[in-house]
Amino acid sequence: MITIPKNWKPAGAGEEEIPYILFDVQSSTTTANTVLNFFSRAEAAQNKRTTNMPLASQLPPSQRFLITKIELAGDSEFSTATDQSDVFDGGSLELTIAKKRYLHADLRAFLGTGMRLPPGVTNVDETFAGPGYVPDQGITIPGGVEFNVEVITGDTSPTAAQQLTVRLHGILVRPA
Repeated sequence: MITIPKNWKPAGAGEEEIPYILFDVQSSTTTANTVLNFFSRAEAAQNKRTTNMPLASQLPPSQRFLITKIELAGDSEFSTATDQSDVFDGGSLELTIAKKRYLHADLRAFLGTGMRLPPGVTNVDETFAGPGYVPDQGITIPGGVEFNVEVITGDTSPTAAQQLTVRLHGILVRPA
C-alpha cells in the first residue's frame, strides 16, 4: 500500500478528486543514449493520442496530481527483440519537479503490464513485463510547477526508432 505524503492536500470545497493517468508518447531514434523529454508538450499543440497534458511541462495552477505508479510502455510492435533490448539496456528514467530530482532509476524498473517482450534469444515465447514502478510513498506534482520525465535510451543503437509511452498513474484534484 502506498503512503500518502504529508504535502498532499486532498480535494477541498469546490474541488473533485479522480483517479487519472497522465501520459506522453515520444519516438526514440536509431542513436544510442538518446535523451527523450516527456510531458513537455500540450495536448492542444499535439493530438489526444500523443499526450493528455493540458499545458506544456506543468499542470494548471488549479490542479494537483499524486503519482501512485509510473509505467513505461514500448511500441507494441518492436522491430526485433534485439531492438527492444538496445532501447532498454543501460537506459534510465528521471523524474524532476521544480528542477529537483525525485527519482532516477534503470528503465527496466518501469516496464508496465502492457509492455510486450517479443520472443528472442533468451526467451522462446512472447511474455509481458512487470507492474511498473510503484513508489513506497506517492509523489506530489503541484499545479503551476514545472515537471519533467527524461528517458535516456540504452547504450546500443536500435535498427529502428521505437515509440515509448510514459504513464503517470495517480489522483488528480481539479475544480469541480
